Amino acid sequence: MRRLKKKWEFPRKPWDKARIEEEKKLLKEYGLRRKREIWRAEHILRKFRRMARDLNATKDEKQAKILIEKLYRMGILPTKNSTLDDV
Repeated sequence: MRRLKKKWEFPRKPWDKARIEEEKKLLKEYGLRRKREIWRAEHILRKFRRMARDLNATKDEKQAKILIEKLYRMGILPTKNSTLDDV
């Protein structure tokens, strides 16, 4: 049987007051139902930042261009001419 991975991570400090207040603002602003939805989005962005750092270190231009185009299509980057440093 295939084991599914979680698509989100718990916060490192579960009772951090500043983080909890920030999450409450985001819940109200975007009408989210659960904090897990915020954690999922943060996890995805963290993964893309990690990929950008790795690609920047290896100097792989082809993969970097693919990542930049994907982030542009998702609406994370403002222009197609962005660099890995903008991620």
